[in-house]
Formats: sequence, C-alpha cells, structure tokens
Amino acid sequence: MKLAEYKLDPEILKNNIQHHLARLNRNIVRDKKKATFVEIYKGVAAASATALLGIGQIKLLENYNDIFQILAISITALLTMVTAWDNLFQHKQLWVMNVAVRNQFANLNDEFAHAEATGSLGQDQLEAFQSEMKNALRAANQNWTQLRTEEESD
Repeated sequence: MKLAEYKLDPEILKNNIQHHLARLNRNIVRDKKKATFVEIYKGVAAASATALLGIGQIKLLENYNDIFQILAISITALLTMVTAWDNLFQHKQLWVMNVAVRNQFANLNDEFAHAEATGSLGQDQLEAFQSEMKNALRAANQNWTQLRTEEESD
C-alpha cells in the first residue's frame, strides 16, 4: 500500500490520544506523590535529627543521650538514601515534564473532540492531529533523554 493511499482511522487516533493522556495522568500522580514524599521527608528528617541531638544535651535526659544520637544518625542516614534515590530518578522534574506533555495531549484531545462534534474531521485534520501527537511524544522522549544524560554527566 502506498503512503498516499493510507487513511487514518479517527477512532484509532482518538484512542491513542486518550491512552497517552491517561498514561501521563497516572505518571503525574505517581511522580507528584514521590516528589512530595521526598520534600516532606527531607524537612522532617532534618528537623527531627536536630531536635534529637539537642534533646540529648538536656541534663535531665543525659542517660538517654546515646539513644538520641543513634536515632539522629539513623534518620540522617535514611535522609542520605532518600536524597540519593530522588537524585537518581528526579521525580519533581519528571512530574513537571509530564504535566507539560499531558497539557499538550489534553489540548489535542479537546481539539479532536471539537472537530469530531462539528463534523470537520477530515483526513487532513487527522494527519495534523497525528503529527501533533507524534511531535509531543518525540519532545517528551527528548526531554527524558536529556534529563537522564544530564544526570550521568553530573
């Protein structure tokens, strides 16, 4: 079959757009939760370790100083691990990146629905929508690759 004879199926294209939109929404929720966990843990861990070390210096509790120090060391060790994990996966950057791509797909989905509802969904329009979808996916892949490449060069 020649490329000129190739006709896009509107249902398949609509399903592809909606599939990517749903996948991006799931990724956004996942990355937002992980980024939020990391930021909250970093604050809580730093404050807790500082408080435990300070509490251990109180004369009234000096018999428990070793326990407070062990707890503070454990919390800061976990903080180091959580920070390293986040630096590896960069959840906040992925969250922001996926929101931008999701917004492109949401807009594309709205435009597709409008064209479908108004009866203006011809092959030219379908090809334009497909091209827009492919460009959004290509840009997302390039951004992801760049994020991973920058990570390795640091």
